[in-house]
Amino acid sequence: MFRQVLGLFLVGASLMPWLAHGQNPVKETSAMGSRVLSTKYNEASRALDEAVNARDLPVIRTALRNRSFPLKIRAAKALAALKDVDSIPSLLETLKANQVVMLGGSETQILQTQCDSTVTSALEAITGMKFKTKSPASANEIDRVIQESAQWWRTKKEEH
Repeated sequence: MFRQVLGLFLVGASLMPWLAHGQNPVKETSAMGSRVLSTKYNEASRALDEAVNARDLPVIRTALRNRSFPLKIRAAKALAALKDVDSIPSLLETLKANQVVMLGGSETQILQTQCDSTVTSALEAITGMKFKTKSPASANEIDRVIQESAQWWRTKKEEH
């Protein structure tokens, strides 16, 4: 009982199930982070759903590194909804990495464009900036979004 009360006091009620059962929340997050990068879409999708439900921001950010465009898009939308300022570097990295020619035909190009648009929207939602890009955004527009967001991030970091 003392352990549970102390746990509630020290780390908050959200970790109580782990403390009560002697589990390590860091290990749980790490395992979920590995699952969210799975090449098996269903497994990665379930892990992302769990992370979003738990508001596990590090795991949601990790999902941006999955090869699946639909998972990246869902992760970016979740980070935008949660207004996760610390996700700016991960979102920028996702946007930069997406600026290559992908093989796979028109479906891949459509998903790649949707990913760019969703990440740009997430950056707008989190930073409060309006980038006014066309759809699909040109390479110059994406470069501008990356530069302006990176500058915003540097300024924000200096404030803290």
